Amino acid sequence: MSTYIESFDLVNDSTFGKRLQMAMWIGAAAILANAQSSAGAKTFARNQLKGPADTDLARRLAIRCAASGIEKTSTDAEIQAVVNTMIAELIA
Repeated sequence: MSTYIESFDLVNDSTFGKRLQMAMWIGAAAILANAQSSAGAKTFARNQLKGPADTDLARRLAIRCAASGIEKTSTDAEIQAVVNTMIAELIA
């Protein structure tokens, strides 16, 4: 488990932020590809695919990942799992 300082640094790491943004875009694309997705979920996904405009969401996502034990060395699949969980909560 990371220290608070390591987690803080991770939340503010630009390379990690890019990985999170890509995970969000992949999650959003999956929502749009799923015929069962609700209209609200599709609206959320379309907004995410417009770009990284929501800095509050990006920060919350980074904090969630850090709190979930994600580190700089975590795999893309590990990051995607945390992002997908947060997306599911946001569109519920």
